Amino acid sequence: MSGSNDFFKSVDDAISFLWKQDVLSRKSRTNLKTSLAVQVIERTSQNQGLNEDQLLGLIDLACSRLYGDAVSSKLVKSLIPKNRIPSLALVKAISWISTNKLSISLQALLVRWILVVYQLLDDITPLQALYGVLFLFLESDVLCPLVCQLLSYITRKEDVKRFRIKRILNLQNRVGTQAHLNGLLSIYKMHASNLVAMTTSVSKVWFKKRDSAWSDKIWQVQEKQFSLEPVNKLFLEARLGIPGSPAQKKRKAGHITIPSLQCSSMSASLEGDFNVTIKQLESFSDLVANIDRVELPSQIASVLESPFLQHVISCNPSYVTLQRLNFWLSHTLFEEFLSGDETVVGSSHARMLLLLIQLGEFIQESVPAVEMWLGRYLFSWSGAHHRPLVLKLITQISLQPFAKLYEFALEPLRKLFFSSPVYFKCQVMYCLTELLRNFVLFELPRHEELSKRRKANSNDASSSLFLDEEMASFDPQLAIYEYIKFVDRLSAVALQAEGDHALLQHHVLEFFELVSVLQTRFQIGFVVIPCASVVYRLLFASNAMAVSRFLAIMVNYRSSFESLKKSTVTFETSVPDSFQSIQQLNQFILDTCDSMWRNKAFVNRDGESCYALPGSVRDNLSLGHINEAFTVHNHVAMVGFAWKFLHETQPEDLPLNPRLIKGRVRHAYMEYLRRQGLLGIHSFMKTFIRHKI
Repeated sequence: MSGSNDFFKSVDDAISFLWKQDVLSRKSRTNLKTSLAVQVIERTSQNQGLNEDQLLGLIDLACSRLYGDAVSSKLVKSLIPKNRIPSLALVKAISWISTNKLSISLQALLVRWILVVYQLLDDITPLQALYGVLFLFLESDVLCPLVCQLLSYITRKEDVKRFRIKRILNLQNRVGTQAHLNGLLSIYKMHASNLVAMTTSVSKVWFKKRDSAWSDKIWQVQEKQFSLEPVNKLFLEARLGIPGSPAQKKRKAGHITIPSLQCSSMSASLEGDFNVTIKQLESFSDLVANIDRVELPSQIASVLESPFLQHVISCNPSYVTLQRLNFWLSHTLFEEFLSGDETVVGSSHARMLLLLIQLGEFIQESVPAVEMWLGRYLFSWSGAHHRPLVLKLITQISLQPFAKLYEFALEPLRKLFFSSPVYFKCQVMYCLTELLRNFVLFELPRHEELSKRRKANSNDASSSLFLDEEMASFDPQLAIYEYIKFVDRLSAVALQAEGDHALLQHHVLEFFELVSVLQTRFQIGFVVIPCASVVYRLLFASNAMAVSRFLAIMVNYRSSFESLKKSTVTFETSVPDSFQSIQQLNQFILDTCDSMWRNKAFVNRDGESCYALPGSVRDNLSLGHINEAFTVHNHVAMVGFAWKFLHETQPEDLPLNPRLIKGRVRHAYMEYLRRQGLLGIHSFMKTFIRHKI
């Protein structure tokens, strides 16, 4: 390789040589100088990229037919920019393709290059002006898949015409149903649904992933260039949101490319009647004043990194805009997470998931394309890759019939849950708790609002961006009820499998702490109590934290049933009557009082108690004071507190025994537990045994 530097000191020298070389030397396949010149261009472009003049010159050279396709292809693949791609370069490439002088393979390579560098264009307007020219290339069987993908990037509402739709349909009749043609038609349907009758699906990947290695080389050059730029320039670009800012260049070094903010170069005054671009808005006040005139960028996916754009789609939603976002997310997520190598985990994948989480938190609902991808991804997810981010995305999914929710999200989680260590179980339990919180805070009010609008035939603006007015009707409260019962069963088995691990107990308690206040805080029309297995595992837990929090939950349930009884609101739901479970709750409370306060843990109450030991078994145990085994001073979780209380309050010469805690001493002991932070125990006894406290 060092010999090439002896002939050519720079890329410009190599390009100049290739232009001036005589005809006979060009046609020679063994011409050493030609090979060395191409090597210099390849090496320089891959190491530091080419400037705008070099790119323009190299396009003309590669398309001039001075050399064969082998050399020309190498030159095209060397079109790696140092910074941005001038729009003139794309105009030149398309002009050369239109001359029909190039071989079909070289034409296809040029279109592939345009697709690879599309995100680096300095201005998309000239490319949009050539929409009609590009559309003519659909007649080529080789170029058609590539051009369809390019057209899907730049299609605007004004580009959707009847004659173009008819041309695509005729083409389908000739070549059969093709994914790329359906993809372009689906884009047209987003902009003009009245012109396209086909049924589209955002879960379909219409366009194949191409040229990953070529794309990686380009982003590596961009990353190198970023590290060499002066600090003051980087700060200015980051502050003003100029394309090519540090954050954008860092993400481009990864595998997933988030489009930069690109709007039409045609500017309009803020005082006029025309649309304004996001770059013309200098403050939030400008955004509010022009919210209905903002022109969205050609790549709607840039909304992921633009708070201004997120405000625009939230305050002034458009069906076309939301479908464009859905389409891009569907294509990108399926392509990068499902179609590629599952073992490849890049920082750009994590960044993509983080941006989706931030978008969901901002609009307070889930994007349909993300849910559809998540439903597919969870079935192949190992539980290790991007675990916190994937679980966070699950907490944002929309409320839907339980059968559907179980199929696409809960069942894959359940399989991972029982085949993973306790710490993963805890993360899943936290995820399920936050998902329930999302249901009752955002999703249920949204569904109730939609139901009221349907009954009143109202055309008022909806609080949801994506909730379909024509969606299948279902009972949202029943879905939440069945979801809680599912997590209840999951918790019971998990506690048994992990031997009542303290950390798992914490997350199970956290879930039921939320469940126990659903009626009082969120006016849910039902109350769900935990199953007996969960209740007694927590009541007889070996740590005081679990016991105290469980007793506080019992107090919450009492308040919830009282609130439900007083409620005058009627709910149209098929949830079982909650008052049918009052008897079981009362039995839980009675068992707890008998065990912890009345010294009757195993006294036979004619079979009414939820747990009991047969008399024959109890007698054979030969244990003294067995009915006092779970009192507030003998309970395995409380005995340490009892000993410390006696040590602080009793004379030093008195032998310490938990049985000393009785009468007035027991009242002082309860106050001691309250000061130790075990508020649940004190609250439970004060609520249900008032005359004793």
